[in-house]
Amino acid sequence: MRWCPKCGSEFLNKREKCSDCDVMLTEEESAEESDPEMEFVETEFLVTASSEIEANMLTSFLESNGIKTMRKYREAGGYLTVYMGDTSYGIDIYADKNRLEEAKELIDFASLNGNSSEKEKSAGGKKLSLSWKVFIIIFISMGLLGSLFTR
Repeated sequence: MRWCPKCGSEFLNKREKCSDCDVMLTEEESAEESDPEMEFVETEFLVTASSEIEANMLTSFLESNGIKTMRKYREAGGYLTVYMGDTSYGIDIYADKNRLEEAKELIDFASLNGNSSEKEKSAGGKKLSLSWKVFIIIFISMGLLGSLFTR
């Protein structure tokens, strides 16, 4: 078999030039198959994303700011993502160790880590979840209905 040194395509022995690149073919496959942009980066834990969507948003945001990231699925999360499209175990996001503080500041700035408004901060961060609000409304309405029918 013959190989194109430029694009790496494989051709039958009959051909002399690559049909795509118009370069002379060689007898051996090019040794230049490694990704030239790939480099080793030491990472450190940054944050845990609750879903695949949040992990994609975080890593895209950080990488658009030049910070290399890596994700690690918890428990069987990687398999769940393949099988079901998402994971319920969370995804740990790791960032370049040399730029970890900058990554933390970017996440805090973008409010991806806390999503708390100024009203919540001034109220001491106490916010009732929707399920508790529904429970309180049902409890009060049952008390009112009970008091109407006991008279």
